[in-house]
Amino acid sequence: MTHLLGALFLVSAFALRPGSEPLQQTVHRTSVSAPTEKPPAPKPLPKAPAMTCTLLTTEAPRGGRLEVEGTGFGKAPLVRIAGRVTRMIERTETKIAVQIHIDSNGGAVSVKSGGLEAQCGTLTIIGKN
Repeated sequence: MTHLLGALFLVSAFALRPGSEPLQQTVHRTSVSAPTEKPPAPKPLPKAPAMTCTLLTTEAPRGGRLEVEGTGFGKAPLVRIAGRVTRMIERTETKIAVQIHIDSNGGAVSVKSGGLEAQCGTLTIIGKN
């Protein structure tokens, strides 16, 4: 026990020696943080509006004009009559006018754009003969 007291006296005498600076003690700190929460899931992109269309006239002659009215046509819509792409004559945001093929027998009319497709109705050809 006397050795222990002597060692303490020696250490404290050395640390507080007259005319000397006190010993500087370096403290290393380690920070520990709790796991962070997952960031919120990104918001889903707004869905493209559904495409709609209707025929303004259900009967027309071969080579005539067919008008389709609707919404969500996108940038480059294609109008098909019985599966055949038609030539676009005029286009606005809500209306598309196409030329009916000279040899068309009519049939289902659809508009396709950007992966969306809408059925517009059935075209009947008049004055075939």
